[in-house]
Amino acid sequence: MKPLKTPREQRKNPEALMSASLYTKQLIEASRKTTYRLPEGERPPAFDYEIEGINPVCGDRVLFFVTMDDGCVADIRYEVNGCLMSQASASFLAAFARGKSVAQLRKLYAEISRITDAQNTGPDPSPEELATTPWLALAQIRDYPARRKCVMMAWDALMKQFPA
Repeated sequence: MKPLKTPREQRKNPEALMSASLYTKQLIEASRKTTYRLPEGERPPAFDYEIEGINPVCGDRVLFFVTMDDGCVADIRYEVNGCLMSQASASFLAAFARGKSVAQLRKLYAEISRITDAQNTGPDPSPEELATTPWLALAQIRDYPARRKCVMMAWDALMKQFPA
């Protein structure tokens, strides 16, 4: 059987969907990145905000340490315990939050929220888009609504700290 390329193609063929993997290359790589990830129990020497997110359904937990400078994220470090999806999401957030203003973070949060919503019927990201904007791999979670909370936990926690 020829592998199907997108979740939309997979939905058209339920047999293929049963064997489809939720974990794409981009998500696996992001979950393994340690650039901004701290070893469990370690804290940076200085930070402005300590932000915790917890998924009470499965027990996933993320803890961010954010340093701000002139209204922008100067540094962000995190500790995460959870599934691959929550680890990948926290990694993407940390990578893309650096240098961003709170307004830019809100805009990115709105986009992540939109693309991961099961009601979103927009096109799947192309391979070219995924190559230049790897966090778009989170869009596939809309095909697995029960896992959306794993992806949104980190983003929700950050936005609670910086409400509109």
